[in-house]
Amino acid sequence: MALNRQQRRANAKGKQQHSNPQIQAVLNAALAHQQKGEYADSERMIRRVLEASPGNPDALHLRGALAYQTGNIQLALDSLTEAAARAPKAGNILATLALAQDAAGLKDVAERTYRKAQRLEPRNAEIRNNLGALLKSQGNVKEAVRQFRDALKIDPNYTQAVINLGGTLFRQGEAEEAEGLFRRALVLEPENPDVATDLAVILQHNKKTEEAEGLFTSALAAQPDNVPALINLASLHFQNANYVEGEAIAREAVRLMPGHHAAHNNLGNNLLGQHKYAEAEAAFLKARSLLPNGSEAAGNLGHLKLRTGQPDEAEGLYRQALDVAKDNPRHRFGLSLALFAQAAAKGGDLTEAWDHYEAGFDCGERNPDRRRSAKPWNGEPLAEKTLLLWPEQGIGDEIRFSESLPDFLDALDDGPLAGGKVFIECDPRLVPAFSRSFEANDQISVAPAMSTAISGIDFQLSLGQVAARMRPTVGAFPSRPGFLAANDGLRQKWRQRLDALGRKPKIGISWRSGLKTARRAENVSDLEQWYDFLDTIPADFIALQYGEIDAELRQLEQATYIKLHRWDDMDLRDDVDDLLAMMCELDFVVTVPTSLMDMAGSVGARTITAMLENEWVLLGTERHPWYPSVQVATRALEENWRAPLAQASASLRDSLNN
Repeated sequence: MALNRQQRRANAKGKQQHSNPQIQAVLNAALAHQQKGEYADSERMIRRVLEASPGNPDALHLRGALAYQTGNIQLALDSLTEAAARAPKAGNILATLALAQDAAGLKDVAERTYRKAQRLEPRNAEIRNNLGALLKSQGNVKEAVRQFRDALKIDPNYTQAVINLGGTLFRQGEAEEAEGLFRRALVLEPENPDVATDLAVILQHNKKTEEAEGLFTSALAAQPDNVPALINLASLHFQNANYVEGEAIAREAVRLMPGHHAAHNNLGNNLLGQHKYAEAEAAFLKARSLLPNGSEAAGNLGHLKLRTGQPDEAEGLYRQALDVAKDNPRHRFGLSLALFAQAAAKGGDLTEAWDHYEAGFDCGERNPDRRRSAKPWNGEPLAEKTLLLWPEQGIGDEIRFSESLPDFLDALDDGPLAGGKVFIECDPRLVPAFSRSFEANDQISVAPAMSTAISGIDFQLSLGQVAARMRPTVGAFPSRPGFLAANDGLRQKWRQRLDALGRKPKIGISWRSGLKTARRAENVSDLEQWYDFLDTIPADFIALQYGEIDAELRQLEQATYIKLHRWDDMDLRDDVDDLLAMMCELDFVVTVPTSLMDMAGSVGARTITAMLENEWVLLGTERHPWYPSVQVATRALEENWRAPLAQASASLRDSLNN
């Protein structure tokens, strides 16, 4: 247990009050040895002073500090208690005694000692800082923060108080102020790799990943065996989907500190991102063995089971994690997905799943979080008031959750919404379709996301929260084919263009998502895996895949002589209204589960989606509850995409022949 710089300075200052010059010289030399880690030499000199001057409070103080520093807590307590009795007005001695009392588990006693020291030395920043640390450990965070702030009023350059305040605020969710404090700490101690690492962790949380990576890297350049920096850099690489780099860094952390559970957890996460399921499971199990009562490894194992199509096992693991870390939002969100995936087998009730799904806002899986922009609407009469319905997550999630809007908005006629005004925000690309579909009267307005003046809003709900209210059971999903209306003029344009290709069926295909995340990785195929499917269907195929695909299309044409049709004036990413109209005129859409599937299902286009079995959005059914026009062809985790595409091929042939 090391004394910090301020404590050592206080100890040195205090000795001048009680010792003659000769004894003080010996004590100064003893302190110098102690600061160099030469503990035996320091102890020998202290013993000489006590032989010459029994009961000398400065010597007793130094012996107690040395005992505390070397882990001999009982000797520290005995020496410091005697020193305090002989010099009852020495606040520095009381402060060191409180440190020892805290180390001995006598926290209430230590608090009283600190407060006595504080009364003796009200301008002592170190005493306030140490009292704050003790109060924080007792759960009295509000008082701890006050003590840290008071310490910094006395000594604005007291680095340890800056760090303590910043760390406490970060854990309280005050990440922006915490970032500013750790930036200040780094200015005070620019060569301190621990401060750089802590700041990088906060920057990572604040989505400033490039700067965070730079700080982790610089901290490791100064201290290559800095395990916390390695662990957090591995986590950052996982967050950025750089799984190979993350695995290498996590393995180095494990090599340096094989008993650190977080190193194994981060190794497992990066292995999971590469689909190395067996290795990832072994890493999570090792982490769990190192910290049996922890929640992180259980939650990670739950996530692995969910990703590998085992929602029943995932549920059990998430519940175990929540037994340890009650209300942990990440575990609650994972549990919600496991419950959704089993809903049909458990009677179809979605209530608990929706309840836990709300935690997605708190763990960052559902964003933006605008729940505090106005009061949540709980069914109050809306007469002459306004309700904002706001989007969350990606465009596919917006579309999926808007499935229940027609039923929700029916209440404007004779239900609790009657006489009110509803603003629906959405991705700007969806504004034309949402306006056509939902603006049934002047009570409903559609606008781009984040454009509504919040000052005029009385109540708010996210679109996901609307879905939770309107779809409490699997059976509550209607059988209507679609709920968004495509543009008639654009449909006419595409009808003419597609007819010009000839008499064959027109089938649009999309084989991957444009987003690169660990969760989406299993739902990304290669066009090459579609070759057999394309070869078995006598049709004209339309490329619905946005992004740079020229090389893939050339390779397809060279290998199979099959051409995917495209139009240069079509913007597949940003002109959603044009895409919706085109899909209405296709005979079929075949896709992996991306936002394109949501778009096709929303307008009732006949669609087949190839996806992993037990995906949560299926709610444990063999169909797609959100989109009745979408058929599902599933694959087991160990199967490649050719298996569900073969199912899709057979289904297409049957449909086209009939």
